[in-house]
This record gives sequence, C-alpha cells and structure tokens, in this order.
Amino acid sequence: MSGHKTVLIAVDGSVHSERAFDWYVANLYREGDEVIGLVCPQIANRLSSIAEEEKNPDGIMRIIEDEHKRIQETIDRFTKRIEATQVKGEVITANGISPGQTIVEMAASRGISFIVIGSRGRGVERRTPIGHVCDFVMNNATVPVMICKDA
Repeated sequence: MSGHKTVLIAVDGSVHSERAFDWYVANLYREGDEVIGLVCPQIANRLSSIAEEEKNPDGIMRIIEDEHKRIQETIDRFTKRIEATQVKGEVITANGISPGQTIVEMAASRGISFIVIGSRGRGVERRTPIGHVCDFVMNNATVPVMICKDA
C-alpha cells in the first residue's frame, strides 16, 4: 500500500485489541497514516442476557450505567495509547446489529484502507482459530483485514 492510509482498529477494551494496535504501529504504520479506533457498544446484548433478579428498572439502569462507564474507560485508555505513540488518530463509537457488521459498515462509510482486529481465538465450540467477529469481518469487508492473534 502506498500513500497515506486510514486504518480502522477494532477496540473492545481487551488486551487483544491493544496488542493489535501495538502490532500495527510496530509493523505497518507509516508517517501520515491515520488510525480510527472503533468501539462497538453492546448494551442491547448485555440487557438481553441479564439475570431474572436484575429485570427491574434499577437493575437495568445499573447495567446501562456500568456499560457506559466501561465504554468511556475503553475510549480513554485507547486515546491515551494513540497519543503516547504520536500516531494521528481518534477513537469513535458506533452502534449496530453486531460488532462485526458495524466494523464492516464503518470501514465502507469512512473510506478505510484496511482493518486491524485482535483475536482471542475463540470460535464456536472453541474449535476454530478465530472468533465470530473476526470471521465476519474477514469474510465481509471490502478492504484488507489483518487479524492479530496472540503468539
């Protein structure tokens, strides 16, 4: 790839997304590239799987508040990581049906050059080398996808 690139890095607050960013900076980053860290909140998923005893207004509000706090902590931590490396970039959030679909749609709408995503390596029944989000992005993105697995 020549010229300046806009790179989307999937950010979920895990060590895997942090390692993916570090790998990108160490191996692919070129001066002038821009990074967009994308956080995909999953409040609806958290609410759909709450325990019966939390299915009341106070329990639901507590879950929403906890998720908003987790999202903000993730944004702050990744923003500091970008600033520490002096890479041009920003961290954004986008809601969607699923993280994979949100990543693919955001890449298309923002003119992303390629996607970097960290993988826990936990597919269905733990028999596949990548998880369902990585699999979806890899099979549906219209730009190159770099999946960073832990060694």
